[in-house]
Amino acid sequence: FNGGYAYKNRYLLDVNLRSDGSSVFGSNKQFTTTWAVGLAWNVHNEAFVKNHTDLFSMLKIRASVGNPGNQNFGSFNTITTYKFNNWMLNNFGTGLLVDAFGDPNLDWQKTLDKNIGADISMLDNRFHLTFDYYHKLTDPLMATIGMPLSVGVSSRLTNIGKQVNKGFSGTIKYAFVYKPKKRINWTTSLTFGRNNAYYDDIENKLGQYNNENIGKNLSRYYDGGSPSALWAVRSAGIDPATGKEIFWDVNDRRVFQHNYDDEVLVGDTRPDLEGVFGNTLYYKGFSCNIYFRYSFGADAFNSTLYNKVENISTEGLKQNQDKRALYDRWQNPGDKARFKGIALTDVTPMSSRFVQKDNFLTLESIRLSYEFPYEWMKKICFSGMTVSAYMNDICRFSTIKNERGIDYPFARSVTFAISVNF
Repeated sequence: FNGGYAYKNRYLLDVNLRSDGSSVFGSNKQFTTTWAVGLAWNVHNEAFVKNHTDLFSMLKIRASVGNPGNQNFGSFNTITTYKFNNWMLNNFGTGLLVDAFGDPNLDWQKTLDKNIGADISMLDNRFHLTFDYYHKLTDPLMATIGMPLSVGVSSRLTNIGKQVNKGFSGTIKYAFVYKPKKRINWTTSLTFGRNNAYYDDIENKLGQYNNENIGKNLSRYYDGGSPSALWAVRSAGIDPATGKEIFWDVNDRRVFQHNYDDEVLVGDTRPDLEGVFGNTLYYKGFSCNIYFRYSFGADAFNSTLYNKVENISTEGLKQNQDKRALYDRWQNPGDKARFKGIALTDVTPMSSRFVQKDNFLTLESIRLSYEFPYEWMKKICFSGMTVSAYMNDICRFSTIKNERGIDYPFARSVTFAISVNF
């Protein structure tokens, strides 16, 4: 069911109600009902605002609530499946092994999404503002949990706990020059957003993953913990006397022994604020678009320092290493160094010493184009022609110096294009 109502284009109501069934979910939980309600108030259509049309061309306040479902995962996760045992034949022929355990009670992952926002256009459509504040409660949450290998499989999909997301996002646009009749326009835009999240009611169900992640990464799953949190033993730096690393234990005592039981929250990969800043200039057929991407307040584990500066083994010397492996090293008693002595060849454990602030500003893209006047094109039997050039990821300023393109290909491209209409 979909319904909508508008009263004099001032008060708006939208309602959505639907029931779905899917064999993707457990046989006992195949059906669910989702709904959504949205309200809006066009303040600009009220009499007390219409008298100020030179100020507000749009002033809308809106709110919505709903619980959309999610079925974006494999079709056979709820069904116990088998695979042929072709490598261990017996007198009875080919056998079967359990490939995955199903769950007849696997329920739909649904999110109670609450949102309130506003849309504002003013100053003869030269200024635009869109703002949203949201609160999302995902319950039940779907997650893949580990299982003892003795049962024959290593993991299974199940409903486990819930996750809360809350934050805000918005867009600000302002036209410093706005002359549409003369085909002249200069607009600056800024998008911004912040999001916080945490788990709840997962208890110790993901404890196996916490144990498996020890020594591999800094991700842990705890009630009240963020999905993007970084957990590690706190580092007190390099001991000037011995060149060894000093750690803080849970009792705030300095120790030389690294113990994973002393892990605490040392950072979060979610930024405090992120978005895109851009400028669009149009002048009688010529256009220029420049966009910067920014992110502030996030933390990151600098794997380059960890893998290619300190943890250099004999095998690793055959591969490329970071030149900082030879600098900032402890050499003699009394040295205040960033990295431990190069003669200490034992494996460096993951600690907060490799967690750094990940603030960056990237010149993400530049696009230049020119649309030839119609009068010129008409003389050569064209209805239009545009030439353009585009370049991405031009430069990057960051608080972290690390290698790019190791886990995901990094490419800087330049594109030229000609578009002709007949």
